[in-house]
Amino acid sequence: NRQVPHVLNVWGEVMDRAKVAIVDPRLSTTAAKADEWLPVIPGEDGALALAIAHVILTEGLWYREFVGDFVDGVNRFKTGVTVDEETFVEKYTYGLVKWWNIELKNRTPEWAEPITGVPAEQIYRVARDFADAAPRAISWVAPGTAMQIRGAYNCMAAHALNGLVGSVDNIGG
Repeated sequence: NRQVPHVLNVWGEVMDRAKVAIVDPRLSTTAAKADEWLPVIPGEDGALALAIAHVILTEGLWYREFVGDFVDGVNRFKTGVTVDEETFVEKYTYGLVKWWNIELKNRTPEWAEPITGVPAEQIYRVARDFADAAPRAISWVAPGTAMQIRGAYNCMAAHALNGLVGSVDNIGG
């Protein structure tokens, strides 16, 4: 029961108006036409999303108008360092610092490279480009990401990137 998604109707317009990065194990037609192809090892999309989130946070690239900020404006997201939840005031997200402390603080692109098969340099580049496009960016998940073991977790990590860049309820997001 797979219906033709609306994105197929507007894909040409998307390619004309946006920078596109495709996460796909195979060099599909879509991946071949994208600005960036991230050839992820099947089932490791979530690890890639975590590494992208890590870059966005450690480099202070999150969309503060949607996410919030540290009370004194000093970025405390440092690799391997636990952050006090009381030092961050969230706006429209919930549990960002808890997510950092439990899951993200060690999930660097260097950690993700052997797991995902995507070079760390490319993960950094795509993460920065994604954050630079905020809030007119979107992390869209195709059915293949979800229809596998751990698929729901992969999708949650990919969708969380939308929150980090404030694309939720924004035009272009």
